[in-house]
Amino acid sequence: MTKYREPFFQDINQKLESRGIEFEVICGPTPNDFVSSKSYGFKCVTLETKQRFKFTEFLKLSKNVSFPSGSVVIHFADFKYLSLYYAMMKRILNRTQLFLHGQGGYKNNTLITKVIYNFAVAFTSGYICYNKFCEKELKKNLLPFLRKKVKSIDNTLYISSVEAVPYPENYNYKIAFIGRIRPRSGLEELLKASSIVKTKFPELTVEIIGSGEESYIKTLEVEYPFANFIGGLYNQEDIISATKGCSIGVYGGDAGLSTVHYMSLGLAAIVHNDLLNHMGPEPSYVRDGYNGLLFERNNINDLADKICLLFGNEELTYNLRKNALITFKELSSPSMAEKLLDIIFNKEVK
Repeated sequence: MTKYREPFFQDINQKLESRGIEFEVICGPTPNDFVSSKSYGFKCVTLETKQRFKFTEFLKLSKNVSFPSGSVVIHFADFKYLSLYYAMMKRILNRTQLFLHGQGGYKNNTLITKVIYNFAVAFTSGYICYNKFCEKELKKNLLPFLRKKVKSIDNTLYISSVEAVPYPENYNYKIAFIGRIRPRSGLEELLKASSIVKTKFPELTVEIIGSGEESYIKTLEVEYPFANFIGGLYNQEDIISATKGCSIGVYGGDAGLSTVHYMSLGLAAIVHNDLLNHMGPEPSYVRDGYNGLLFERNNINDLADKICLLFGNEELTYNLRKNALITFKELSSPSMAEKLLDIIFNKEVK
């Protein structure tokens, strides 16, 4: 159970309680590098995870997991999980509704992947994709008669946003980075690009919110003294305060929900243009020239050019920031829980 998902489950629980319907989350242990609460406002069962398949583990599921007849199960669409096949078995035996929720396999276009997803959609109640991009890509790989079973809800964060984007009067050359500090995040690429930008805008600073290996952070601090390592912040008000004065949110590597976080702060988002190599599908929310900019993946000079473009054009930056905030509000209303339940209860989802 990761902390950023808790409000989503809480929202579902409240909406189902008002209908007199019970709700339960079943999950594995939270990884050590994720933050989670010790108690939740909904029923949550944590099961041990095993690296190797054993039939005895499959039998244990019947003791620990109960899907009464008429239940609706929404399972994370990772085909390595034994519980997924247990849920499929219960769907056949108990007429349980089973929906899969995931990325839709858009990163892997092999024949075996197509076969697996066609099978999965055919033998479940439906597939709920992380967003429209995933839905579009999955439908390309499905037989025509199965495509109607695929829906999507925009994957986002349950966080507050800034009220508005201030018109720039005293322009600050500040960049925000939010995410775990590790090589794939592309933080070093961002800092290298920022070093180039500093030759034109010497006041530049990079405000870095996130945690990581201490020795790695210290190395970066020494090499890039203009980088301000704030550490991990888990309260949106603190993050808003820490990024005050920033106009751009950059993810130099393979991004995910950090893109959404930038938009909630009213920051022009800059991410690379290779959607298939991002950590998640959320960078597809960035529309080049509307709410952010795209740069060529692994091209530090192109990233530097995009930052310079925004620092040198206050009006463009202001418009991108306004549209980024609009995008976040559109992603958040209706909420993820509302969209999900509309699918479950067979309502039209736009």
